[in-house]
Amino acid sequence: MSSEYGTMRNIERARLLSQLVAHLTDCKPPDENFDIALEYCQYHTQYHTFLDTATPEVIRLYNGLFEKLRAHAQLGKARALQSLAEMSIGLVDRYFPPAHVYERSARILHLLFACAQSPLKSSFDANEAAKTQQRALALL
Repeated sequence: MSSEYGTMRNIERARLLSQLVAHLTDCKPPDENFDIALEYCQYHTQYHTFLDTATPEVIRLYNGLFEKLRAHAQLGKARALQSLAEMSIGLVDRYFPPAHVYERSARILHLLFACAQSPLKSSFDANEAAKTQQRALALL
């Protein structure tokens, strides 16, 4: 029974990492670079342990990003990001068990912040942001 769970977890992890690699890079599955990036991600998610994340540091990072977006007159993007960041904390707290995981909301927000390449240059669609927010609220 446990080996079946492990197999299903590995399949799901590979599927999600494939989507992440395809989204973050311009590589698609037949490309050799895609396979290299996917193998790198699989190895590092299996064997890497992340340092502890300090919630005040994550809050400071996001507040800085909100201010930067506002300074560049990207008010809609700043509001949407702030709203989604606040909702993600509720989702994480609801769907991930608290046992042995401290500051899990901050860890996930820190990971998302680190994955963002150029938030000021990213495209923003208010309708898409509203749909994402509705899906997140449905999960709450």
